[in-house]
Amino acid sequence: MSVDVGDGSTETIADAGDGLTARGGIAQASDGTLYAAVSSGAGLEAIDPDTGDVDSTPATTFITDGYGLGRDGKDRVLGCTDEFVVRADPETGAAKSVGEGFGYAEGVQVLPSR
Repeated sequence: MSVDVGDGSTETIADAGDGLTARGGIAQASDGTLYAAVSSGAGLEAIDPDTGDVDSTPATTFITDGYGLGRDGKDRVLGCTDEFVVRADPETGAAKSVGEGFGYAEGVQVLPSR
């Protein structure tokens, strides 16, 4: 859903009718593509914000609780499980754990490299 901060009006970008099954965090890539965590907890869906087209193939091995997603400077998507921070590359589908011991994190913030 897109929200106009000026007048509060909303517009649906994609929904179940478009094939969207995700229902968690959303991260926006530098090209505008939206990535959402699949509700089953395994995978990402890419949403074209201009057309509403949903692609369920990126990073099918990405496992996350879906509460919060972020992206780094290379457009890789990060999310959390109950123990790990996981990073996925939507271009290659590769996903791996990049941190652990955070307890039950419910959000991700990625800071620029210094």
